Amino acid sequence: MNCKASILGALASVIVLGSASAADLPSRKEAPVAAPPAFTWTGWHGGVSGSYAGGPADYNATLYSITALPGASWSVNPSIGTSGWLIGYTGGYSWQLSNDIVVGYENDFNYANVSNNGGPLASGGVTSRLNWFGTERLRFGYAMGRFLPYITGGFAYGRINGTSWTSGYEAMIPIGNSGDRWRGGWAIGGGLEYAINDRISIKGEYLYASIGAPNGSAVGWTGNTFAVINSGNYNMNIARGGVNYHVKSLGNLLGIDGLGAL
Repeated sequence: MNCKASILGALASVIVLGSASAADLPSRKEAPVAAPPAFTWTGWHGGVSGSYAGGPADYNATLYSITALPGASWSVNPSIGTSGWLIGYTGGYSWQLSNDIVVGYENDFNYANVSNNGGPLASGGVTSRLNWFGTERLRFGYAMGRFLPYITGGFAYGRINGTSWTSGYEAMIPIGNSGDRWRGGWAIGGGLEYAINDRISIKGEYLYASIGAPNGSAVGWTGNTFAVINSGNYNMNIARGGVNYHVKSLGNLLGIDGLGAL
């Protein structure tokens, strides 16, 4: 009897010791998976865009009649339609604030082929062609996850070629033709950008831009009237689509963690 009790006591001790040892072993539970960081619009972006552009080019024409009183004159201010396209790059930086307001700076520079398709008078006038176009703008939006509706506005500029021309039987005498000139103005508009993933986004944008045209002039004889014609402002409606590549930091660009936000 005592022998049996000893054996049972030994077995109980082994079981108790085994349970205690098992309790001391490290847990085999897997660490919780960290949630991916929320998407943010903060960072650098750059990309390409293509645009359609068109609108009224304003002219100033002063007419002098030789059959009216000496020195009699009057002015007309016709607008001639323009149309064409632009292609170029876009770049900038955005900050997404804690309340999901996004503020930023953006610039673009484009090769352009936008020209007027007529003249202010039947006998001739001054034609203009926009060869280069760019903007320097501020941008304000509201982040809705990966959607970013925004408004934008700022400085616009372009290089325009102005030339005098003739048509029909009337003889036009070009004077003061200014040729290629850089001109400044302004642009305002808005758009919607969507981030396909953390690096690539697509956008649609509308801008209204107005820049000064070259002061090329022409003088012509229109039967009993002299006409002096000057080009005015280049006003454009620009419908643009583009693709941007986003870089959250320099370290993100180089693949080096912890390099900093710049």
